[in-house]
Amino acid sequence: MKNKFTSFIILLVIIITSSCNEHDKSVILLSKSEHKKNVIFQTPLADFYFEKKGLIDYCKKENNGEPNDFTYPQIIKYITEYGKNPVIIPDTLGTKMEIEKEVMFNQSDSLIRVRDHEHPYRFITDDIRWAIISFAEKGKLRIFHKESDKFLDTIIIDKVDTDWYGETNITLTNDSIFFSKRRWIK
Repeated sequence: MKNKFTSFIILLVIIITSSCNEHDKSVILLSKSEHKKNVIFQTPLADFYFEKKGLIDYCKKENNGEPNDFTYPQIIKYITEYGKNPVIIPDTLGTKMEIEKEVMFNQSDSLIRVRDHEHPYRFITDDIRWAIISFAEKGKLRIFHKESDKFLDTIIIDKVDTDWYGETNITLTNDSIFFSKRRWIK
């Protein structure tokens, strides 16, 4: 009982303090259901579990049918290629390693990850990142946080809007960011 009360107080403080700045924070309770037909989007910090049918329905809804909007049909194609098996999508899908000087025209010999324009699924991870935000806002997502080695029960969606940029962050209740997506920039 003491842990629940402490958690409630922490969440209340976060909500009150977030109303005083350019952050719009929402506390979200996540789904605890086990999805039998998972799509798992993997990042270095967390794994995001979607129910396969739910993600396909989302992609169908978001697809505007214009010729330049090809990523949502590609996501559906990629997911359905696996049939009934779970689908694992690394955040590095459609990328490759390049020597930085070949990409940025400088003298560094560092390897960097860039979009592989030859890869058939080079853009789908961008739109899956938008899906993560949409599903998280509704609590219809399971998130395995790798550092804590557990599925999260509660997250905070933090929408930041300044004069220069807008982004959405997903954080732990201690405000540690583990997912971020830029929405706009001037």
